[in-house]
Amino acid sequence: MRANSSELTCLVLSLPFIKEQGMFILGRLPNAFNFELAYYTMCLIGMALYVPIFPQLYLYMFGQRKKYLSKLKASKAFKEFKMKKTA
Repeated sequence: MRANSSELTCLVLSLPFIKEQGMFILGRLPNAFNFELAYYTMCLIGMALYVPIFPQLYLYMFGQRKKYLSKLKASKAFKEFKMKKTA
């Protein structure tokens, strides 16, 4: 959880700089498509989506860790059993 809060803190602290510099603005208006993609806006959207999506990602990571560790534990147990049986 600390990583989550530190990522969001860094992003919040960088927002004034991003807005001031006008960083990474694609397709400044007016243009043929009347479309502009600004990094500042994408950061705000990303921050808004980070909060509801983070728990799902975090729980998925724990599921993958449990799955991997159970396979590892099973393989070690099998090797030890096999070694005891042959001795």
